[in-house]
Amino acid sequence: KHKFRQSKGCFIVEGDKVVSELLKSNWCIQSMYITSDLADAYIQTLTEKKIACEIISEAEMKKISALRNPSSVLAVVAQPYPVFDPAEQLKPGRYLLLDRIQDPGNMGTIIRLAHWFGVDAVFCAPESADVFNQIVVQSSMGSLFFVPVFYTDLVYLIHHNRHINAFAGTLNGNDVHQVSFPSDFFLII
Repeated sequence: KHKFRQSKGCFIVEGDKVVSELLKSNWCIQSMYITSDLADAYIQTLTEKKIACEIISEAEMKKISALRNPSSVLAVVAQPYPVFDPAEQLKPGRYLLLDRIQDPGNMGTIIRLAHWFGVDAVFCAPESADVFNQIVVQSSMGSLFFVPVFYTDLVYLIHHNRHINAFAGTLNGNDVHQVSFPSDFFLII
């Protein structure tokens, strides 16, 4: 739940694919829980990275999992607090701006696509879904660990960075395949 993620400063990551991506990142893993069927696959990596791990039963995993069908691995991860100073101008790059994306599944999928397309950072309006929501984490398929995500006032961000062209995804807009994007841009969704 959001209030507990905020008060404890951590969130959970579940599933072999997402945890595998987490282990490739530099995010701070506080602890891991693995059932015996996956323990051999993780023990060496966890030992090398000095990550605390506990082997638990499937019944115990079912109790702590947020998933309907629990996986065999769950990590407790510290929420990073990325530093973004809205008063500083952004360096040229490709940025995705999410204006009130509230569905967590959509948010995670968008982050996954942003990673695939090489977006430099994602900026979200404060009213957007919480990036550490379990559904966002799962649907990002691990991309969350490689794309910086910030919450900020998007209007201020755009006005303060007029050197970056802004494009918006709209229902009545041009076909995206017919738009010639410059190398540096804001794409607002």
